[in-house]
Amino acid sequence: AEARQKLYREHPTHCRQQQINISAHDLCFVTAEFSDAPTDMDSLPILDEDMRTDPPRHFVFTNQPSLSAPLGWRRIVLDEVELPYRRQITKSRWPKFMGWQHPSLQHCEVIFYGDAYLMNPINETNWLEMARDIKQNPVGLMQDKQIGLSGNNKPITELRKVAKEAK
Repeated sequence: AEARQKLYREHPTHCRQQQINISAHDLCFVTAEFSDAPTDMDSLPILDEDMRTDPPRHFVFTNQPSLSAPLGWRRIVLDEVELPYRRQITKSRWPKFMGWQHPSLQHCEVIFYGDAYLMNPINETNWLEMARDIKQNPVGLMQDKQIGLSGNNKPITELRKVAKEAK
């Protein structure tokens, strides 16, 4: 809390009192599904009709052109030339950290990245509140702790259990 207060003192134009006007249609949701086979991927949630917008707000980056994308999701296929990495786990990191650069996301005011099973924005108010916090942050980023993971080596231990680092 003290570090946050110091940050706001140093960057007064970004303080919490600043009025941020943002609507649900300014938010975009991004996930990544990279695998050697389309049957090896998480299922994308089916979006309520009011969540299906034009321009689209839900994007899935993938290397699989045959990935099933339910209504409301826009599939963005990245091939070996665009992502010249060997491991699927490495390919899946590009949308997480660099996806905001993709031309399809240029209309988005705030981009939320998460695993497919988390990308069902049922409560718009909660997403809007987080979007306002992001817009007020001097660097425009927000990261939450991973639920259920604690301790210095816990995330690495959990990843090793599912062998994601080897894929």
